[in-house]
Amino acid sequence: MQRSSYFVVHIKKRYATALVAIEGELSNELSSAIVAGKRRPQGHLLAQSVAQIKQQQCFLTEPLARIVRIAVHPYFQSQNIGQQLLSFIETHVATNVAAIGASFGAYPVLVHFWMKQDYQVIKLGFKKDSISAEHACLVIKPITGLQLEINQLKQRFNRDFPLNCLHYLQHIEPKLLIELIEQLPHNQSEPDDLVAISQLCIIPSQLADHFACCWRVMWQQPAALKNCTEATQLLLTRLILQNKSPQQIEKISNFGGLKKLQAAIKHALLEWFTNLEC
Repeated sequence: MQRSSYFVVHIKKRYATALVAIEGELSNELSSAIVAGKRRPQGHLLAQSVAQIKQQQCFLTEPLARIVRIAVHPYFQSQNIGQQLLSFIETHVATNVAAIGASFGAYPVLVHFWMKQDYQVIKLGFKKDSISAEHACLVIKPITGLQLEINQLKQRFNRDFPLNCLHYLQHIEPKLLIELIEQLPHNQSEPDDLVAISQLCIIPSQLADHFACCWRVMWQQPAALKNCTEATQLLLTRLILQNKSPQQIEKISNFGGLKKLQAAIKHALLEWFTNLEC
């Protein structure tokens, strides 16, 4: 069995550093045993995690690069140094690996960083990790191969994510959910749904009658929610995307009573509706 190999990269007098592991290139026999759940060898964490999603051996037999750790000196953060280091790593491994990826605790700011560099979110753990105290997020980016397979994994995640947010991921932080919806594609909404939402903006007490319309359109047009104020994003994410009751939202956010919460919901729906493509 080939073991993972590591290398360290520094940039700008060690203002930033990264630890990278080269994984994969396992035998067909071992790869078959891994996807069948019969073997779990040490190392090759990215390759094994991605392969298990759809039992695809190609992520085990092809060479992959895993960003184990990337860090920027606090004084030099927000200066694009992390992006420069990541770009350098991608160029450095470009002729040697099919894809590059990472696994990390899904803080919203980290998810934003990786997605901004065109990494695809393909898995989000349902439970919080015991070490990071956050949901484990798996991202990957094709370099010289596996474009089709990675795109299929992205599409699967995007397809499953809306329903998971109503069930297994109902408890995730709204800010994390809002970051993740940026990966979802834009789809045309039905005119009837848009008419129903316009009526709901006038009489928000009828939310139960129009909840399904709001849920569909919010996922079809994710940019509309992203363009709202943070207060509206948080409120509608909890109310629609995570199906929290007004009582639960009041307990979390303390609007000062259900009457004030209903007024806030009406304002949020109006703001969101103005951002929709009708």
